[in-house]
Amino acid sequence: MDIIPEDGELVIIKIKKILPYGAFCSLEEYTNKEGFVHISEVASRWIKNIHEFISEGKTDVAKVINIDKQKGQIDLSLKQVTETEKKRKLDSVRRERRANKLIEQVGKQTKLKEKEIEDIKTELIANFEDLYSALEEISTDEKGALKDIKLPKKFEEMLITVSKNAIKQSKAVIKGILSFTVYDSEGVDIIQKSLGKIKDFKNAKIDILYLGAPKYEIRIEAEDYKTAEKTLEKFIKKLEEKTAGKIVDISFEKKK
Repeated sequence: MDIIPEDGELVIIKIKKILPYGAFCSLEEYTNKEGFVHISEVASRWIKNIHEFISEGKTDVAKVINIDKQKGQIDLSLKQVTETEKKRKLDSVRRERRANKLIEQVGKQTKLKEKEIEDIKTELIANFEDLYSALEEISTDEKGALKDIKLPKKFEEMLITVSKNAIKQSKAVIKGILSFTVYDSEGVDIIQKSLGKIKDFKNAKIDILYLGAPKYEIRIEAEDYKTAEKTLEKFIKKLEEKTAGKIVDISFEKKK
């Protein structure tokens, strides 16, 4: 199966070849995949010499802005990645590498074969989306997090111990302004009822502060940014479901 990134995804790239009009890059998280950053997507200001901004061999974070599956072309942007997004992506990659290393160490100490370790990683990713999230869940929920996964007993016991000792829990917060308008004679009541019914989400806390129609300050707190981001997506989707059939205007602007 040919695995490629999604449109809008942040990816780790390494600059391979620089041309006067852009640069070819390898996508470090995707095997044998390359992308291209046009000179217009390198920086926000005018570029006289592209080499002033990028250099061959440099690793960076880029955003996927277009995918042409027929041509196998992936267009990337450096300038559309904010410093906050860049930091979060790099932190995410570092955490995943650390989790990968911890799982391999547990596998070796419990004398599992390389293929067995890789199969366990695949199983954890299938159940938790990524390895670090798996270790986070295991560190707090212990055996409950692994109840639906069959692991060698010694490996499971050591993985629980390692997760509890190595994974530090930290909160991730997303804040922003929600603009929410319902074009209806009972619009205010519809908004209040909609917001009041969807504050609770699993693994995340949402606080809503009314700023004055049609704006609300939204604060989402979760164990990690991935969970917080997904909660935000679910929150907006719930608002759309609650106001289905109405003419509405919903938008969210994050605060840096």
